[in-house]
Amino acid sequence: MVNLKSIFKRAGSATSLSFNGSNSSNDCSTKSSLCSLNQEGLPKFAPYNLQEADMYRHRRQIGVNLGSIFILDRQLAPPSLLSCLVRDDWESELDFLEACMTEEQAKEALEDHWSSVVNDRDLKYLASIGINSVRVPIGYWIVGAFANTPFKKYEYVYQFAWKWLLHLISKAAKYNIGVIVDLHGAPGGQNTRPHSGTSTHKAQFFKNSNQELTLTILRKLAVQLAPINNVIGLDILNEPLDETAALQNFYLSAYKAIRQATPGILLPIYMSDAFNSKQYADFIQHHSLKFVVLDIHYPFNKSKRPPALKSNRRSSLAAFNTAPLHVSLAESKRHLSHTHLKKISHQLHGNLIIGEWSSLLEHVQDVKKIREFTQSQLDVYNDIGAGHYFWNYRTTNDGDYSSFVFCHKTHILPRRYGTLDALSAQEASKLAKSRYNCCLSTSTVAKENEDFKQGFKAGFELALVYLLEYQAQIGFKRQLAHEQSRKRHPHYEKGFTSALYMVDRVICEFMADTD
Repeated sequence: MVNLKSIFKRAGSATSLSFNGSNSSNDCSTKSSLCSLNQEGLPKFAPYNLQEADMYRHRRQIGVNLGSIFILDRQLAPPSLLSCLVRDDWESELDFLEACMTEEQAKEALEDHWSSVVNDRDLKYLASIGINSVRVPIGYWIVGAFANTPFKKYEYVYQFAWKWLLHLISKAAKYNIGVIVDLHGAPGGQNTRPHSGTSTHKAQFFKNSNQELTLTILRKLAVQLAPINNVIGLDILNEPLDETAALQNFYLSAYKAIRQATPGILLPIYMSDAFNSKQYADFIQHHSLKFVVLDIHYPFNKSKRPPALKSNRRSSLAAFNTAPLHVSLAESKRHLSHTHLKKISHQLHGNLIIGEWSSLLEHVQDVKKIREFTQSQLDVYNDIGAGHYFWNYRTTNDGDYSSFVFCHKTHILPRRYGTLDALSAQEASKLAKSRYNCCLSTSTVAKENEDFKQGFKAGFELALVYLLEYQAQIGFKRQLAHEQSRKRHPHYEKGFTSALYMVDRVICEFMADTD
């Protein structure tokens, strides 16, 4: 084990996330007094290991959001956090700070919250039921980026915030849980809702100074997080307004900044579709962006939807809200725009996740319908993407269908997700080997050229490594095949991909038979 500081010293970057200086011409030119974070008590991480990091980053992601830890959401805040408030009319994190009795009490309450709200017991529970990744929303102030923002005067409160984020990532690694770090609140606010950090109801992110500051933050996050094996991606902006030209220009700048900051590590970059999935799938495809994943959200609760939800998403929501109790599974899939999502996934070679979804249906309390609705979503999301993340792990009282804990306890969600233990993985591997031998002797594989056969063999062997060593299915199959087939004939990559899909089908069949 090595200390985090030594990793980044070798990478030529200060672990302190100091924003005062810059060794890149692309760094933010805005003059600011951004702080250097306190480095006391940082966790230790294992040295970067390409094979292990690839496993975390390419496997099928079955996850939950850990919202309202490092960026507060009133609807999700635990009662223990509210004892220091002198008023309860707060919406955003900035409101919370202003509603606290003193700055010292705010610091004490938040540090207790960061350090304890999700603990080892929570992560052990999630791992035990098949959850293998979490999405962690953060505000820009967590990384010490204050500049001339409204959080500047509360710099002292966040002295140890970065440390607690790293501790959460470290604890997740103990249970083989991957972590997406999601920049949920960007400088100025990327949308008009309080979950961006302020309740001004204005989106001022698109000012040049705020975008430049955000790029600096993303560079620093990438340098810090890319060498941590169980960090599986950086979600660069949560649900931004669809200011199409400005947003796409920012996305390109952010992509370039992250890739230049971490030239030796292909850290997955997650981009919000801004509730316009076709447009942003076209954008990613047009620019041939490497390991970029489209992040799609399905907010079925009206209060969480943006005002300009695109028509295909609106029809899905309306259909479920008005569907009769006897609605069939097939009808449910249509309501969820299954065909649309499948087209987007195909266009992006499978680089798509559902970053937020829940079991909450507006004005619906019928348990049978909620359970059917939930299973219908899971069927679709498992079919079309490389992963999905329930919103949220917990709510204030854990008494509604947007609480993962509540939905799991009441059997709205599966008792255990489709993951294998070591013994089951051994049995599934035997079936996969049998299918592989069959393919070589009797199927179209036998008729393919030598490049295809070599790729098929290599893909099969790697899929078995994922299965036997990590009990994992590969989620980003075409992404992985492409990376493993560089400088090879196109037929090699085609064979590699075919093998990954073949093993995946075998695993799915095995799990279906053992349910």
